Formats: sequence, C-alpha cells, structure tokens
Amino acid sequence: MLGRLRLVSLTVSVSVLVGLVALAGCSEGPFGPDVTGSPSSAADPAVLDWVGKACTAHDSLLNLPETSLTGNSAFSQRERPELVRHLAALRDRFQTARSMLDGLRPAPVPGGDDLIAVELAPLDESLGKLKEYVENAKVFPSEGMAAVFRLAQVEAVTFKRDTAGVRRVLDANPALAAAYGQHDECLVPDPTSS
Repeated sequence: MLGRLRLVSLTVSVSVLVGLVALAGCSEGPFGPDVTGSPSSAADPAVLDWVGKACTAHDSLLNLPETSLTGNSAFSQRERPELVRHLAALRDRFQTARSMLDGLRPAPVPGGDDLIAVELAPLDESLGKLKEYVENAKVFPSEGMAAVFRLAQVEAVTFKRDTAGVRRVLDANPALAAAYGQHDECLVPDPTSS
C-alpha cells in the first residue's frame, strides 16, 4: 500500500513538472496570446502618450449632466428649454469623446487608426441618436417630451464600447497591444468580452 502511494505521488509530481515545462516553452499563455506586452520592454513614450489619450477619450461619458428633470416630470412648454439644454449637454459629451478620438489620427503606431475606427463606431451611432433627440425635443408636443427625455437617458447610460473589436485590434497589433497593456489608464478587454 505504501509503495502504491509513493508511485501515485511520483506520477503526479512528474505530470506537474511536465506541465510546467510545457507551459514555459509556450509563446502563448493558457488564455491566448499575451497582449499586455512584456513589462521589461517599455513602449515608446510618444506611443504611450497617444494610447493614454485614446483610453481616456470616453471619460466625458462617465457622468450624466445635472438636470432637475426626471422620467416622471410633467413635461410642458415650460420644461422645454431645460429639456433641450439637458439633451444638448448629453450630445456634447458624446461629441467631445468623438472629437478627442478623431483628433488622434493619424496614429503613431500600427493598428492605432483601426483602434480609433473601432472606438468611433458605437460613439457615432449614439451621437446620431442624441442629435435626433435634441431636434425632437425642440418640436415635439408636450406629450412627447417625456419619451424623448427617457430615450436620451437610456441611450447615454447604456452606451457600450466595442470591447470585442478593441481586443481584435490589439491581438492583431503587438506594438499597440504592448503600449495599451503598459498604460495605467487602459484596461485590456477580456478575450470573451463583447
């Protein structure tokens, strides 16, 4: 019995050792390629600065603008100016993020322009809707103003970046991925994120 236990223990130890050796020889981790780059290989400072700006461009979207209006407000002509101001402020936050990203082209690193294009697509979609809501708020009858307010609020709070698209761009561009992974402001999307 004791001999059999030693044999099982030796077999498990050898299996673990073989597994560790195999993992050490792999160029990829168990979850796919490492897009964070090697911590010992510092990215070009200009590229790091550019990546930081790309990663913080969405910061203007973090909080909704202040308003006294709520989804339960009794909208009338009296609330129209506040509604238009609020929706315009929402639209302007999305426009600011879009302008910041668009201003980063041409990128100083391969794949950077692709990253910007991926980041702009959902922004442009939401921005188009918000522009429409601002125009609707100016002309809709009072009964429709609450719906415009709610739709704009939902659009703003449910905005999602295309993290799967960002991940695809990073996976295809190692230099960009290395800088992205080294910058404190950037969060490398999970391979399974969508």
